[in-house]
Amino acid sequence: MASIYEANKTMTILGYQYPQNIIGDEGVAREDFINVIKAHAEKGTSDIYDLAIDFFMLGYLYGKRVERHKGNLAEVRPLGIGENFK
Repeated sequence: MASIYEANKTMTILGYQYPQNIIGDEGVAREDFINVIKAHAEKGTSDIYDLAIDFFMLGYLYGKRVERHKGNLAEVRPLGIGENFK
């Protein structure tokens, strides 16, 4: 059986990414990633599409923040309270 990351070009590109430094134990976005999961669980959201959109937007926000820091992920901090929209 082929890997999900062989399904199409988009999935192949995703397969080359290394999420560990972003959402792993020490990852900059781990807390925010877990906050999205908790919010959906607490509010009883079971729609995978809504969860996927929130994760996509979280990734987009982190991408914009890395871009603002000239591509240096080490300078990007978790969103957290008071850090939003920076």
